[in-house]
Amino acid sequence: MMNYRIVPLLLISSIVSFSQEVAYQTVNVERITLTRAIFTGKVFSLRKQQSQDATYSVRTDFSIINYSSPPPIEYLLKIESQRDSYATLLTECHHSFNTDEEASAFFSKMGWNYLAEGDRKEARKRFDWAYLLDQNNVEAYWGLGVMTFQEERFEESTLFMEHGVKAAKEKNVTLMVDLATVYIKLFTETEQPKHLNRAFELIEKSIEVNPNYTNAYMQKALAQLVNGKVDAAWLSFHQGYKIAPKESDIHILTNLLAEMPDPEGIFK
Repeated sequence: MMNYRIVPLLLISSIVSFSQEVAYQTVNVERITLTRAIFTGKVFSLRKQQSQDATYSVRTDFSIINYSSPPPIEYLLKIESQRDSYATLLTECHHSFNTDEEASAFFSKMGWNYLAEGDRKEARKRFDWAYLLDQNNVEAYWGLGVMTFQEERFEESTLFMEHGVKAAKEKNVTLMVDLATVYIKLFTETEQPKHLNRAFELIEKSIEVNPNYTNAYMQKALAQLVNGKVDAAWLSFHQGYKIAPKESDIHILTNLLAEMPDPEGIFK
């Protein structure tokens, strides 16, 4: 059983009244994506020292891999088991929102806000509520995936976010690339090629949907870099850089320069 601490509903007013929180609906929501705000240079632990010159056999056809595993069931069952404890919340939601889906969307936005402010306890609570109200809310799975990643529970993070990708009505390239980033990190921890395969698959599909999404090329460069394909990594990095120079990832650039000079001579 996973060691998650689910905070039961006590009194919403003990922290912020429900009415006050609803009044915050117009607040600017800043989603914390893994590749933009969580990863730092320390995360890019590339190939392990003892296998620094090794490369890994990864797929090149990117055909569909069946990643149908559910998100961490124990965690979600705990939320479900406390549905009665959330009766007051649900009643308030029915009074304040037109649908459960609308209420769920509101709480997931608040979850991102709390997470951006560093209040992980309140963020997790809001994502839990968002899931309880709408089990198809992509943002709820995404938020829980980001939080689990921050706790260095990488494999669990992929399970949450895989479910978010599956729940999305349309392909969400930002989420897909975030998930690819987690798989790259998981690969650097486990050296299991299946994780890098999945990262490449997600990145290629993201580029197919949105060829101008710079971060997809940045993460493709990172995936190639950890696989020892430095020349290809530089090519991918420059592809992204040409689309939006200001969105290029300085940490990936630093690691590229540590491996070999820029073939195009732009970066020193």
